[in-house]
Amino acid sequence: MGMGHEHGFQVILLGLVICVGAGFALSTCEDDDYAAQRKALTNQGFTDVDIGSYAFFGCSESDVYSNHFTATNTAGKPVEGLVCCGLMKACTVRW
Repeated sequence: MGMGHEHGFQVILLGLVICVGAGFALSTCEDDDYAAQRKALTNQGFTDVDIGSYAFFGCSESDVYSNHFTATNTAGKPVEGLVCCGLMKACTVRW
């Protein structure tokens, strides 16, 4: 009889570990995506880069990540646009 309760506890513990692990993995992926987007913008000379909210329109169908951004261009002027990234392609900047 004690074995049944022990097995139930193990299943619950395993489920909890899987949920926490999945949550951590997803948050890490998001951080990596922002890093890739930020790198794409800084490689083009932008500074003071701020990655904003998800952009529903403006990127291609093959782009998995698309976010609004604001930054300062090489002339010191504030700019805004979209940064779009796909799984098998580099990030691109759109205006």
